[in-house]
Amino acid sequence: YTIKEDFAEMASQMRLPEFKKKINRKSIFENEGTFVKLTKVMLSEGLNLENADGNIDFTHTLQEAVQIDLEQRNRDEYVPKQYQLNSSQLHAVRELFVGYDIENKRKQLTLKIARQLVFDEIHEPYISQYVARVLKPQSDEQLVDLFDNEMNTVAAFKKKMDGLILEYQKKEFKKLLDVGQVVCTPSYPLPKQLQLAKKAIGLTKGLYAEEGDMNGFEYKVIGQVANLDSVLFWHRNPERGKGFCMNGFINHYPDFIVRMRSGIVILIETKGDDRDNTDSRNKIELGAYWANKAGDGYRYFMVFDTVRLEGAVSVSELIERLKLM
Repeated sequence: YTIKEDFAEMASQMRLPEFKKKINRKSIFENEGTFVKLTKVMLSEGLNLENADGNIDFTHTLQEAVQIDLEQRNRDEYVPKQYQLNSSQLHAVRELFVGYDIENKRKQLTLKIARQLVFDEIHEPYISQYVARVLKPQSDEQLVDLFDNEMNTVAAFKKKMDGLILEYQKKEFKKLLDVGQVVCTPSYPLPKQLQLAKKAIGLTKGLYAEEGDMNGFEYKVIGQVANLDSVLFWHRNPERGKGFCMNGFINHYPDFIVRMRSGIVILIETKGDDRDNTDSRNKIELGAYWANKAGDGYRYFMVFDTVRLEGAVSVSELIERLKLM
């Protein structure tokens, strides 16, 4: 589906601001002093977890142990298939581990956990060192319990380390913004056409001949936005990996891009009232940085139906603000 003819020329000139990082050392790929699109990995320089918090909640409810095998689907195609280990297999594996002394238990469990933790932002030796440090104060009994509940243990490590990485990246992002090493400049062009699996029905002022499908709350919000005289057109931003990404300490794909008749561009993220969480707070924070650094012609709003976080607005508040733009 292509852009509507009435909006084609204006849309072709639009470039949505993205965060760029300055290159401080020349390489075979970039020249010193140039700016390239920021990725989260760039915000992880210097991260090694050596002094990171090692307190992890290993609370679990079920004992889990599985084996992974390959099942032949077609002549040359195999897919992983998961089986529950039977009691004799589980007993044999467990007895082998229980027979180690405590130092060997720590070593074997460290290796077992670390090889299941893969992060683009952290080199493997730092992952192993962190796991070993967390396991060091664990008693013999606790190590056996963590072994018995391996899936839960790995999940707990991943959740903790994801949080530590994000915390580091957020601090680094703010620092680089403050010193001008990260800037926000217009660079993302709207695609000339879309491929849609499902279409939204009954909405006016869409940028493209057809716009992507959406849930009930999204439909409610953009329906009211589209009815405003101050709105020129809107676009349903495709989801992760396909549309415009607000690239910072998280990768955020706002639900809607709205162009006002005044020339102001609005990014809107909708949230049902059951989505009041840390992810939403990070999106609000990043959206505020983006709007501030992008310039006076850009705004970001997170919209809740009734309940909302600090920095977000209700549907009625959004509509009132857009009427004045």
